[in-house]
Amino acid sequence: MRVSFFLVMGLLILPHPAIANDLVEEKPGARPVRFALMELSPYGFYDEVGAPRGYLYDLANEVLKTADLQGESELFPVKRMVRNVLEGSWDCTFVAATDFVKDNFYLIEKIGKKLEGGIIPKPGITLGGYQSLYKYDIAVPQGMTLTKKFDSDDKLSKVLTEGYQQSIRMLVGNRLEVIAGAIDSLKFTAKQIGIDPNTAFGEPLVVVDFDIWFACSNDNPSAARVQRLRDAVVTLRESGRIKEIIDDYLQP
Repeated sequence: MRVSFFLVMGLLILPHPAIANDLVEEKPGARPVRFALMELSPYGFYDEVGAPRGYLYDLANEVLKTADLQGESELFPVKRMVRNVLEGSWDCTFVAATDFVKDNFYLIEKIGKKLEGGIIPKPGITLGGYQSLYKYDIAVPQGMTLTKKFDSDDKLSKVLTEGYQQSIRMLVGNRLEVIAGAIDSLKFTAKQIGIDPNTAFGEPLVVVDFDIWFACSNDNPSAARVQRLRDAVVTLRESGRIKEIIDDYLQP
């Protein structure tokens, strides 16, 4: 599946239209708040027994609990997740501030985490900037896109791999010097295959990063629910709970 790094992120910093209106009471019998989350490790994935997990999936459930609202969360391939929220069949999501959906979603609140894409070297290698990449062979999963400049740069020595696992094994096996991808996904995948990213990876060169935001459909949910959900995100962020949820997936 072709996964665009930019597709997994995207909102313009604008107020949700519902928030501009006076808050209203929820209507009796209103449907549960529905979170659509991207199915991409470590943000959302299914574990070995088929149970949904991931730090954005867990966060959605924590937000619903803190807001004292009935709801449900489900994982979708990235394109379908975007479509579901755009069409209003699902209410809310977590997505980052790129240009991709600037005109289609409304941003509600930062969660205090960035989604970063870049290049991770072996320990001992310092990447001083984009120009330093020309010295190395770079593992790039087939179908992955990072930035327009990186994707179209034919002067870079790119070694196509079947995915993050193969990229990481090639790095650890000294078959190449650097690997490309979403930083969190690379770290999490390393943990999944028994490799400590703190010792196997050097300092990453981040080439693109965007804040992750809580966002909702233009039409749903109600203004009262938006405010309760927003307050819940703020509470969880300021208390450090969001960081705890993320660290459960990213720390060894």
